[in-house]
Formats: sequence, C-alpha cells, structure tokens
Amino acid sequence: MGFFGRFLGRTPEPSAIPHGAISIPADYPGLNAKYAGTEIMSAHFPLMKLLKGFLLFDRNIYITNVDKDRLDASVDFLTETHECLGTMTAQHLSDTGNREIVDYCEAFHEETSGYISYLEYRVSLKDQFDRAVKFDWSSLIMGKFNLKESDGKLLTLMFGMTGFNIRPNDGQNQTHIVPVDVYCRSVENGLLAPSDAISLTSAMAYANQAFMQLAGGMEFDPAGNETWFEERRIEDADRICSLLERRTMASFDQDILEYRRLCGLAPQ
Repeated sequence: MGFFGRFLGRTPEPSAIPHGAISIPADYPGLNAKYAGTEIMSAHFPLMKLLKGFLLFDRNIYITNVDKDRLDASVDFLTETHECLGTMTAQHLSDTGNREIVDYCEAFHEETSGYISYLEYRVSLKDQFDRAVKFDWSSLIMGKFNLKESDGKLLTLMFGMTGFNIRPNDGQNQTHIVPVDVYCRSVENGLLAPSDAISLTSAMAYANQAFMQLAGGMEFDPAGNETWFEERRIEDADRICSLLERRTMASFDQDILEYRRLCGLAPQ
C-alpha cells in the first residue's frame, strides 16, 4: 500500500497485514487510557476467569433470561452509569443502531441494596488495520443502590470493568478479555484506576472480595478492599486470580465462610 493509501485510510492489502494478527479497536486507548495499544498483550486474561470467578449466569445468584422491557431498562441504566464514568462502553451503548445485546444477568441483595450486573454486547468498529470488525465487549458492574438518598445518585459504584474479547495466538484457542476501563471505590470515596498488569491483578482481587461481601449479605468495605493494592498483598492477589477459573458455588460458599471468619462474623 502506497503513501496515499495510508493517508486516505484505505483498507490495507492482505499482504500488508501480519499473518495471524489480532484485531483490536483502532481507537483503543489502553487500560484507563494509560496503556499503549502495542502493549495490549501485557494486560489481558481468560474470559473464563470473569465468567466462573463471579459465577455469572448461575441462577442461584442471578436473574437471567430477562424479558425485553426489563432488559431495555437495565441497558439504559448501564448506559447512564457508563456515561458518568466516561467509558467507551457509554459510547457503544448509546449508539443503538450499532450494538447488539448478546447476554445479560443481574442480581440485587434486598437487605444491603448490593447490586451486580454483567452485560455482553457486540459492536462494529474499525480495527488497527482499518477493517470493519465486530467486537464482543463485556461490562461488569458492582455497587450499592441509594434507595433512600435524595441527591439523585442512584448507584454508588464499588467496582466496574469493561473490555473487549480477543483470541491470542497462544495455541489455546481460548477467548481472553482485554480490560479497557477498570474502577475500584477507594476509602476516600474516589475511584482507583489500575494502569498496569500488576495493579490490574490487585483490582481483580479487590473485585473478588467485593463480590464475597455482596453475595454474603455484608456491606461493601472500600477500606478493606483497597488494601489489595498494597505491595504486601501482590502475591496473594495473584494467587486469588489464578484460582478464579476453578470456582464453583460450593467453593464460593467456603470462600465466603472463611472471609466471614477473618472478619469476626462467623464462629472460629
């Protein structure tokens, strides 16, 4: 492809595209706009870590097969949530003509007002080779509804993550998620945003603990959860993330019980 072809943004000739190259969105800003697109391979993990680690679509926890009216209302709510965060997902969900809802589940804890939802959707975007490609994206949100508040803020976000899916050339043929936006509530009521692979591991350990609090009927504890970003907990965070794919409902019950014991909320 000559100079003018590049200047006009024409689709590259097939011979100009590296064999087996992985498509990423052309406007991919990197994790929280701090990763460069060329460093993409240092911040992704198997999608199964998300699906199994948070037991997504398990009917013991989540409402699945949501009817159309409820789904539309939930997607509208998520759109507003992502607009407040300024994520790329907000742009995608707002473009109703270019997005397809693939799957959705949600859960709400009546006693604590804890909320979690997971959305998969598909959008058509240009990739880094100027090709139109359909990308699958995921959004995981955890927070607390402010049902009695009058300040107009319906949800206090505790953890949020969006990302798109790729199939790395690693011979495993397993779908991986590339996080684009990740946010964790801090003790100072702000939002922590990981900017590298290590702090992403810490963020996932944070999310895991927040999930145990939600499912176990406990209040979210940003102060305790934030400690996962401390250097002394890096190895433990890595160990937790390595086990997420093996989680079952039975093992999750044990994890919650052990966490409650550590918090002094259950018999020793």
